[in-house]
Amino acid sequence: MTATTADLVKLPADEKLALIEALWDSLDVIEVPMPDWHHDVLNAREASETTDEGDSWEAVKARLLAQK
Repeated sequence: MTATTADLVKLPADEKLALIEALWDSLDVIEVPMPDWHHDVLNAREASETTDEGDSWEAVKARLLAQK
């Protein structure tokens, strides 16, 4: 039996998500090439990376609690 779009729309959410996951996992990177602008964004982000590890959890938590 071949499922139609109408059949798939009627599936419960958990089955839809399972199908989406199966479809996603079946894609090969070679089949779906990354656009040039993705490479540009990734290269820009990599170039702007620092070794700064950011704030500690304690500092972030204190800042968030102070906002209340």
